[in-house]
Amino acid sequence: MNSENSEKMQSALSEVKQAKRDRNRAANAANSTVYREDIRRLARAIDQHRAARLETREDADQHDREPWQVLEDLTVPNGPGEPPKPLRVLLDEICPLRRSPRRPCRRRP
Repeated sequence: MNSENSEKMQSALSEVKQAKRDRNRAANAANSTVYREDIRRLARAIDQHRAARLETREDADQHDREPWQVLEDLTVPNGPGEPPKPLRVLLDEICPLRRSPRRPCRRRP
């Protein structure tokens, strides 16, 4: 193989590798969006359960309090260079009208 063919082959391989990296980056970004929405849905469900339980003024059982504590204990990424934040903080950010544990987060229209 002469040097011109070798350079063409190297160039083609570089283009294929770049296209693969670009495709993987796009797939990862799409998956991240899905995962973030799943976490938001989970946090809202826990919050709505907590609000419903508090509305009835019944004593919360251990099996109620454990998922509620997840909102405090579990952290999620907060962007490049930022420390992770608890799910409760994420919930407060996506539901700015939520000010009380008795007022659950409702999905935005």
